Amino acid sequence: MQGQTVSLPSILSGTSSRFLLALIAPIPLCATLVESLESRVSSQEETGLRNIPFLDAGLSLASAGVAVVSALGVSMILDTSSAITAGRNTAFLVGLTLLARSIIGRTATMIPVVWIFCVVFFGYKNPQQPYFWAVLPEEFNNLYAATAAFFSLSAGLAAQILWQPRSHETGEA
Repeated sequence: MQGQTVSLPSILSGTSSRFLLALIAPIPLCATLVESLESRVSSQEETGLRNIPFLDAGLSLASAGVAVVSALGVSMILDTSSAITAGRNTAFLVGLTLLARSIIGRTATMIPVVWIFCVVFFGYKNPQQPYFWAVLPEEFNNLYAATAAFFSLSAGLAAQILWQPRSHETGEA
């Protein structure tokens, strides 16, 4: 997937935009993370002495951290910036997914897919210029995109610690 692009139609600009295939790399990690966080035995976790929200946040942070560090390693080995971009995008999408999970529970698994579709079809002013909210197609050294990834991940971790997902409140596993 390194450096491979595909032309996809952009509905708002009326043209097609080049989209890096590496931008879909975070989807498996985000989906696996949500499924892991949602596969719990609520009765045992509610009566346990461990602080489950902090342990879950640790798992989420470790997952995003390993993805970012791996991306940096791949970038250095293969001398490509698209791996760094994929690492940043993983942190952004993990944060977005965790935020959504605090509201909609397990359904948040689809948030990265929906975000990527929104970026592909609505995220470009013209074929070379994405809207500011798109974040994913920005270059690896874009300060705005890195800041958005940081705040997205931070907000997602805070939401994970402070608010239990809806599925936990109803007792669903």
